[in-house]
Amino acid sequence: MGSIGMPELIVIMLVVLMLFGSKRLPELARGLGKGIREFKRATNELKSELDVEPLRRDFEKEIKGNIDEVKNDLDESVQVGAKKPVRSIESKSDDSSDTGKQKSGDAASDAKKGE
Repeated sequence: MGSIGMPELIVIMLVVLMLFGSKRLPELARGLGKGIREFKRATNELKSELDVEPLRRDFEKEIKGNIDEVKNDLDESVQVGAKKPVRSIESKSDDSSDTGKQKSGDAASDAKKGE
């Protein structure tokens, strides 16, 4: 099966002309043209409504901004935490030798030391 050639188109036009008559043929063509225009308008409108690219870009910008904000908050909290004095391991071992107890290393004995 090939494409429709000129002889086939002529036969189709003659059949349409005989079915609808010469007076009704222009009305049918106008109606068909209006239908095609309306269909194209509706598809273009739907495409513009479904165009998600600008929304995607806005969403990406918002997410990247939120990520940067969280990074900055973490950096600030790390910097603040680094400024606090931290007891060294040596001072902990000095405390255990002062009391005469040996360092056991388990959490229960460490909790008792803190009391």
